[in-house]
Amino acid sequence: MGSTENADFLAAVRAAGGWREYLREPRINLLLLRLLCQDGRATAPAGTVLERLFAPPPPEPEPARRSSRSAARRRRVARTTLPKEIFWHVASFWRSDRDD
Repeated sequence: MGSTENADFLAAVRAAGGWREYLREPRINLLLLRLLCQDGRATAPAGTVLERLFAPPPPEPEPARRSSRSAARRRRVARTTLPKEIFWHVASFWRSDRDD
């Protein structure tokens, strides 16, 4: 690393508010992307795993005259989104390029 790269790196850490915040920033951005996709205000980058994780929910099927209780439960579970607290806990274990 050259002196310019070191200075840029230290400036980025300082701009984030410290080392811990610098490491958490990619996870926070991921959480924000998830929330924006959930609200329909953003889409995940095409061709990435994020596209699969944050894809819009499938359209509702046409209501049948009689549906079984298990089918209704499956539809309800399919529409449920992962609570943000659980998502944040799982994301805390993911490594970003800043963790290396």
